[in-house]
Amino acid sequence: PAGGPNYSSLTDNVRTIYRRFQNNSSNKAGITLNLFGDANLVAKTGTYAASLGANKNIFVELKCPYDPNNAGADDQSMGWADCAKIFESSNQPNNDGAGVRSGDFSGEDQTVDGGGLSLSLTFGTRRIKANQHFIIKISAHKDWTGYLSRIQVVY
Repeated sequence: PAGGPNYSSLTDNVRTIYRRFQNNSSNKAGITLNLFGDANLVAKTGTYAASLGANKNIFVELKCPYDPNNAGADDQSMGWADCAKIFESSNQPNNDGAGVRSGDFSGEDQTVDGGGLSLSLTFGTRRIKANQHFIIKISAHKDWTGYLSRIQVVY
């Protein structure tokens, strides 16, 4: 739009946007993330993995950072968890790249459209605590042909 930043001179192939959310509810072992637009959700590794490029592919990751108010034995922080990758109890989301998507290892919808793509995310042994902040990270290639119009979090 007019007056918006001009990113055309950037040299990085991957562009990333971060959005912060706050859990204004009770402690959550999972959330629903709804994405709206025209894109294809892909994982970085494993099942549903694909590359970013001149296509509609995006990576979506979630991180619940370390909270000094909840330190010690009750630390629930997470690494950058992959929202397209299926959750496996042997790889908890405190590890970067762990999957947090509930579902099957084949046949899951990956298409973001105007009606929305609803992702049921589970955090295994981790929790997003009441009033705690977490971050959604979306990455796309500089030649990405898709778009996102809305991100909705349901607690």
